[in-house]
Amino acid sequence: MHTIALILGVGCGALFILKMVAMLIGAEGEFEAGDASDGFSILSVNTVLGFGMSFGFTWLAFHYQGMSDITANIGAFVVASFLSVIFAYLLFSLRRAESGEIKDNGLSIGDPVDITIRVPGNNIESGQIRIKSRGAYRHVTAYTKDSEDILAGTAAYVTDPNDAHVLVSVKKPTI
Repeated sequence: MHTIALILGVGCGALFILKMVAMLIGAEGEFEAGDASDGFSILSVNTVLGFGMSFGFTWLAFHYQGMSDITANIGAFVVASFLSVIFAYLLFSLRRAESGEIKDNGLSIGDPVDITIRVPGNNIESGQIRIKSRGAYRHVTAYTKDSEDILAGTAAYVTDPNDAHVLVSVKKPTI
């Protein structure tokens, strides 16, 4: 069991580090199981790797403290499960912040924005804009009351900086 725990801890740890580096450079994909409609998923690649890494290293720590294999297995399972849930919640929070679901988008009426996905006219459907908030670029849902669609790449301005979605127009609003 000692060799299995070591391989599990080191192997999952190495894959976990590679996955985090890939996420930092933007080349990361995510696979989730179960209903993740609210964005929170316990069973994802990141949490499984985190569980394997935590289980392996925790088992080794318990084993070297003189615990029996069964006690080390139970203890490592409990600790790894707890850490995986915490890790899944932290990733969920990071994804929400990255996706633009932020409490204060920092926009004011008249601020210029970049249209990244076409915003259909007459407030029918949503499009997407890119804003700079807290030093990072974020994509936020946008609508327009203009009769014409606002195409990607068009210069637009904020007419209502609502936190959940932003109302934009190609005409700069007068305050």
